[in-house]
Amino acid sequence: MSTRRGAELCDSSRGLSRRHVLGRLAGGLAAGTLASLRTARAQMAAPALTGRVVLPADRAYETARFDFNRRFDIRPSVIVYPKDTGEVGNAVRWARTHGLPLSVRSGGHSYEAFSLGPGLVIDLSDMHAVSFDPLAHTITAQPGVRLLDLYRRLWNDGVAISGGTCASVGLGGLAVGGGVG
Repeated sequence: MSTRRGAELCDSSRGLSRRHVLGRLAGGLAAGTLASLRTARAQMAAPALTGRVVLPADRAYETARFDFNRRFDIRPSVIVYPKDTGEVGNAVRWARTHGLPLSVRSGGHSYEAFSLGPGLVIDLSDMHAVSFDPLAHTITAQPGVRLLDLYRRLWNDGVAISGGTCASVGLGGLAVGGGVG
């Protein structure tokens, strides 16, 4: 672009200001950058699904696909049992990459089967570690620990907490307001 042409674009007598032109240029650059990011994302390889994976063809599938209430006959495409938060994040990215809806199951105690769905089920039951720091008076527990197991583990440290009354509810369900009655 010549200097003269640039001056014509910024000539405020024609209704265009330098700010207007720069704003348009910035908008065009932003649109181009977003298009480039979308293209790069589409070309990225999908993450591998990690953790213990159960598919419909696996022997464990028929048992794994049910929650506490067997009234609901839901058949997830994939069930994954991560062992840590990194594998949980990986499962979420995997589901997103493959366009699958996801459900999260802690103890599988949802009467309405809210922890099941047709896509990917992330079952947190293998994440059941509990620790107590007596100096800080702090309990750290993973979402897959069931309430009775949590009570028993803390009892060994001489600690008690208030929780629900249903021993088989997972901590993840309790944390979001379930398993109390």
